Amino acid sequence: VKNFNNKNFADAARSFEAALKDSSQNSFVQYYYAIALLENGDIEKSRVQLTELYIGESTFKYDAAFYAALSYLKEKNTDACKEWLNKIPVDAGIYNKAQELLKKL
Repeated sequence: VKNFNNKNFADAARSFEAALKDSSQNSFVQYYYAIALLENGDIEKSRVQLTELYIGESTFKYDAAFYAALSYLKEKNTDACKEWLNKIPVDAGIYNKAQELLKKL
């Protein structure tokens, strides 16, 4: 977590990946691993983690959808970005942030 907080995403991704080997269903680790991968430029691998979180029953479900949207935005794929942002319901904590991004697109 320290590497993540210090924006050292390459080392953070390695640490989270190692942690997932011991606890592959830990949604906290999976979520931050996905973000670290995304920030480190490993978009496809990040999307795999984010999609798993979204499909599952994780408390990070809609945050994962938001970051999946950002992953498409990094590739300038606004249609896919909007598609993911529209998966976030009004009662999700990240909803307002998603709506702000939708308006900018």
